[in-house]
Order: sequence, then C-alpha cells, then structure tokens
Amino acid sequence: MPKTTPEPHNERLTADLSDVLSECRTMITTVGLIFAFLLNVALIIRFSDAIADALLWIAIWTSLVSVILFSMPVIYHHIQFPYKSKEKFILRSHNFIVWGMFPFMVTLFLGLTLAFYQKLGVWAFGLSLLTFSILALIYHERSKTISIAI
Repeated sequence: MPKTTPEPHNERLTADLSDVLSECRTMITTVGLIFAFLLNVALIIRFSDAIADALLWIAIWTSLVSVILFSMPVIYHHIQFPYKSKEKFILRSHNFIVWGMFPFMVTLFLGLTLAFYQKLGVWAFGLSLLTFSILALIYHERSKTISIAI
C-alpha cells in the first residue's frame, strides 16, 4: 500500500488544535497564579473597608470563572476524543477562550483597583479605568504601522 501524505487542511487543523491547547495552558497558569495570590490575600488580610473587601472577593470569583472557562477546552478535548470533527472542537474551544477573556479582564481591573485603593480611595477606579483605556487604545491602534525616519 503506498504511503499517503496528509491533507494540507488536516495539517492546518492539527496545528490549530495544538495552538488552542497551548493557549489554554498559558491562560490557566496565568489566571491560576492570580487566583492563588488573591485567595492568599483574602485569607491573610482583613480589610476594614467594605469596598476593598468586595473588590477582593469579586476578583477571586472572576478569576475562578476564568480558570474554569480556560480549562473547558482541555476537558472538552478529553470528553470528545477521538474527534468526529476537529473544526467543531476548535470552534468550541475558541468560544470558551473568548468567554474566559471577559472575567479575566475584570479580574485584572479589580486587582489593579484593589492595589491602588488603599492609597487612592475611589480615585483608584479612575486610575484603573485610565490604564485599561490606554491599553484598549493601543490594542485598537495595533493594525496601524509606525514608520520611523532614519
């Protein structure tokens, strides 16, 4: 029987599948570290301010939701293996990751706000909003090329 070479489409799907699972590993590690840090803070430090305490617990909850959503492609991978459709797996995994980004960003926003809250009070919300606005602007402008005259 002659050897057949894999289809280019199938190779692309395999590479995409590998990329999705690699992204999940990175995001699970990142959010897991943030979750562990926030949980450690919650167990060690008692905030006298109700707002700081609420920020902390909401940040812990959103980080947990992120970890779960970023873990779903790995769980889905083991439940669905062997795949009937790699395209379906990649699309569903992508959706889990996209949905996980929202609570992840909320966690980062609340964590940054909490870090500044003890010194700045309610101004910490403004500083966090400014920081995330600058990052959103940079993201929005990413497609424009910058040319430097030498």
